[in-house]
Amino acid sequence: MSVRKKVLSLTHTDLDGYGCRVLAEFYFKGAIYDLDVKHLDNHEVDTETMELLFSRKMSEYDYVFMTDISISDEVAAMIDSALYSGNIKHFKLLDHHKTALGLNMYKWA
Repeated sequence: MSVRKKVLSLTHTDLDGYGCRVLAEFYFKGAIYDLDVKHLDNHEVDTETMELLFSRKMSEYDYVFMTDISISDEVAAMIDSALYSGNIKHFKLLDHHKTALGLNMYKWA
């Protein structure tokens, strides 16, 4: 019996974000993954992401995907540090907005 991997998808509340959810559900659900999806607004993304980073809940996930929404430079640095220290297993940010261009300096964005 194989062990199921846990995936967290953090995405925007707009139509693009729901498109990301549909793709995540298509790819991850029913396979060897358990998928949790959380929709976030721009004004709450940093707070919610930091709460996840500093909670035990983050360690439950094998993969975390953030799509169609971006984070501040400060939160990005915290994510990078958490990845480097091993507190997060896998994190990937995929965002097509101009506000995310500065995050391209990170391997995970």
